[in-house]
Amino acid sequence: MSHVHFSIEQLHHFQCTACSGWWSIGDAPPRDHWFCPWCGTQLINAGPLPPLASNGDVAESPSSPVLNDGLAID
Repeated sequence: MSHVHFSIEQLHHFQCTACSGWWSIGDAPPRDHWFCPWCGTQLINAGPLPPLASNGDVAESPSSPVLNDGLAID
């Protein structure tokens, strides 16, 4: 039987309040400020937005198994 190895990446999405441009950084380091890659504006870190759904709202199905922490495996 073959085995599979996997890793987990936390993907951070940002939106500039000056130009409305979006960008993403995988496993972004904690910082007090960021610079928009689209317009160059320095942005102050206001913290994360609240989650869209709690882990209890994740539906389980045979085609999309769910791990104990609520993350789906595709």
